[in-house]
Amino acid sequence: MNIYFRNKKGFTLIELLVVVAIISLLSSVMLASLNASRLKAKDAAIKSELRQLSTLATLNYSDYGSYSNIQPSGAVIDDIAQCSLYFSGAYAQKAIDICRNIVSLATGAGAGPGDPLFIATNGVSETESFSFIAFIPSVTQYACIGSSGAITFPVVDIFFDPGCYLNP
Repeated sequence: MNIYFRNKKGFTLIELLVVVAIISLLSSVMLASLNASRLKAKDAAIKSELRQLSTLATLNYSDYGSYSNIQPSGAVIDDIAQCSLYFSGAYAQKAIDICRNIVSLATGAGAGPGDPLFIATNGVSETESFSFIAFIPSVTQYACIGSSGAITFPVVDIFFDPGCYLNP
């Protein structure tokens, strides 16, 4: 009987439990860092969408001499369905698509219920300048881009932060 146990090879229960515990610890660390990376990727995507919308507004101005089709008056959007209500003109569908991308990326990522996820407005002139403001998930603040070409980030107060509402 002694010979049988000495020749048997394998792992003990303790060894297997230690390995499982180490793997669990490593996977939880990886998932935590992966979530942070996902938020940063959303941030980068939202900023990229803002730049694309800025380019679209510039194209609209070049064609029509006004930002008013892409720069709707006081569009405060917190739901994807609202994006189709505010844009018009030749570039409307692309603007709606960009708006939907921004809202879907920002949804459920730190904004409170009723908080705006995307704002298209300008305190100076809808025809001569624009401001687009979007929620940035990782810092739970806003970024703003305007017709001046400047990007303001982070924006603490979306309507009273100098430069954002009035074209950064």
